[in-house]
Amino acid sequence: AARPAAPARPGTPAVAAPPVTDASSSPAVVLEFDTGARIALPGAGILIGRDPSPAPGDNGLTLVPIEDPTKSISKTHLALLRTGGAIIAVDRASTNGSALIREGAEHSLPPGQGVTVRSGDTLLLGDRRALIRIG
Repeated sequence: AARPAAPARPGTPAVAAPPVTDASSSPAVVLEFDTGARIALPGAGILIGRDPSPAPGDNGLTLVPIEDPTKSISKTHLALLRTGGAIIAVDRASTNGSALIREGAEHSLPPGQGVTVRSGDTLLLGDRRALIRIG
């Protein structure tokens, strides 16, 4: 499948994001899960998973545990980051993978490579879906 956006620059850690110093200038970002849960993207970003834990370089990321009785979501599945005004999704080498649905087309997220997301995109995390709303 075609990639929806260029990956992070080679040699640049896809998971490292500078902290946002003025949150009021950043657009509001909300994930709306198929379970009805809504998660706002704070500060530098979030780590999503059944029981997410940060890796080196994940400073400032908020840990967001997701209920998943079927265990289709990995312990630390995906990072959603604010980087240079963009919102970047990074699969964290999850067992069942992640994908992005944009304009009806599904695109796999290569592990460790950042993909810019847009409002109206849907993230697939194992058996869960999350609609992205920006603005």
